[in-house]
Amino acid sequence: AWWWAGASANGRHRAWPSHSLAVPACSATAGASTRHTPTSRTRWKRCRVAPDYHVEIDGHWYSTPYRLIRELVDVRIADKTVEIFHKGQRVASHRHAAEAQTMLGERYDGIVCSDRWAAYDYLDPTRRQICWAHLLRDFTAHSEGMGEQEDFGSAGLAVAHDLFEAWQQFQQDGDRAALQTRIALLQAKLRAELERASRKSTKTKYHRQFARNLLKRWPALWTFTHTDGVEPTNNHAERGLRGAVIYRKLSLGTQSERGERSLERLLSASITCRLRKQSLFAYLTQVITAHARGDPIPALR
Repeated sequence: AWWWAGASANGRHRAWPSHSLAVPACSATAGASTRHTPTSRTRWKRCRVAPDYHVEIDGHWYSTPYRLIRELVDVRIADKTVEIFHKGQRVASHRHAAEAQTMLGERYDGIVCSDRWAAYDYLDPTRRQICWAHLLRDFTAHSEGMGEQEDFGSAGLAVAHDLFEAWQQFQQDGDRAALQTRIALLQAKLRAELERASRKSTKTKYHRQFARNLLKRWPALWTFTHTDGVEPTNNHAERGLRGAVIYRKLSLGTQSERGERSLERLLSASITCRLRKQSLFAYLTQVITAHARGDPIPALR
């Protein structure tokens, strides 16, 4: 997975990989490797996909397409990536859990908007915002189950839809007090559903772990309700990453360490300039001129 970052025009922290990471403003951070060199340490593990469509690797859980529930998959574990294969076809690719802490640092003081990837669990839940677009897909998957799992998923979908309506209204009127009042009602509904689903029972077998996961991260579901600049999804970051993802797919990655460093920095500079409404050409001209003169490389500001 690509690791790169940029800062938005208002200087707030934005995050830019597939699971989204936040970094200090005005930075263009080097990315992690997308190629597998002969010296990379690699091992394989065969796993059975859990009822919540995740596989466990070294104490961390990685998602797969939910159609693979209870299927056997082969997992390729490298230094920086975890790739999941089913019948010889790669079905998912994730960053290694250690990469998140390496990127953010042990005491990151911003707010990270991300999915539920376990690598972010070292962060205080009050410094996180879990993406509700990802939760919408999770509840959709559970709503396609049977019995109590279907009821749980349908209830979660109703809460998610009402939440997005409340957020849309807030976007129009800017009334945070009204937003918090509407969300408080949804919090009560969701909390009741999660507590009921988290109880050990054969009826909650397929959604119990998901419910417990959300209860454990409860504060991270609602940061957007009280913190300016925080949104309920990381769609902004996902859209910013899309160009790099397409480029990686078409170009088949890089072939050298030097090319890797160059490409990731160019991508970082490109998206940062776009967000800050600056000219990438003008910035690169300044960089090349400074390098030719032996001057310090100008920072993106």
